[in-house]
Formats: sequence, C-alpha cells, structure tokens
Amino acid sequence: LFDGSAQKEKIELVVGDAKGAMRKLLEDNEQFDIVFLDADKENYVTYYDLTMEGLLAPGGVILADNSLCSLVYTEGDERRQ
Repeated sequence: LFDGSAQKEKIELVVGDAKGAMRKLLEDNEQFDIVFLDADKENYVTYYDLTMEGLLAPGGVILADNSLCSLVYTEGDERRQ
C-alpha cells in the first residue's frame, strides 16, 4: 500500500480497535505532528480526548473527517451522522 512512498519506512499501518491502538501508542509515548480521525463518529470525542492526552505533538494538527456534517445536512439525513 505504501511502497511508492519515499517515507514508507516511517509508515506503520495499524488495523483494529482504534481506542485500543491509541491507548497503546500513548503507553509507548508516541507523538504525531498530524492526527487524522476517520473512524466511527460515535467515538470521535473519545479519539479527540486520547489525541489530546499526549498523542498530538506540540504545534500538531488534528484533522477530523466529516466533522462539520451536522452543520451541512438537515436533521434526519443519514449523512449528518
């Protein structure tokens, strides 16, 4: 998947439970300049909290997919979730 990237040696794909993976990264004192959230929307607050507990490096940026959907779509529209 990342073979074409010049940075492929720095990329680790983690598949599985996001909360558990993020907690493990925290335990390992990992930090990131960019955190991109694109997971189950019901747990975005949890993912944000875990990010702010230490995963985000000073000056880092959080990007959250579909974070403004509730402002764009009318109530009842499934895309609002």
